[in-house]
Amino acid sequence: MVTSRQFARGVVRTMRAMERAAKQAERQRIAHLIAVERQAIRNAAEVAAADYEATIEALTGAHRVPFVRLGWYELATAPDVLAPKRRSNAEDAARVAQDAYSPGWNAERVGGPHARNCLSRSAVPLS
Repeated sequence: MVTSRQFARGVVRTMRAMERAAKQAERQRIAHLIAVERQAIRNAAEVAAADYEATIEALTGAHRVPFVRLGWYELATAPDVLAPKRRSNAEDAARVAQDAYSPGWNAERVGGPHARNCLSRSAVPLS
């Protein structure tokens, strides 16, 4: 038969064992969180190091262009490079369409598009 004293000791031991297990679980949880945080810091440092290496490679890679000496006299005495000839295909087509425009009865009486047409025709210089 179990006495009340033995029963109370069993309860106390069980409670202490449960408290120890809870504390151990809490320590394990904190250790896991610390390990995850450390791994995140390592990953961030690795990404930062890779970015740094890429920046250094970009900066030093620009100097790998082979060196070519320029003949400054030849460059200075060379004929000027001509600018490309200006083409105005769209302007010419718009000018032809504008010249072919004949206002209708309403435009002649009221002015409307014909007045705007005259203004734009004076704004575009003929070459």
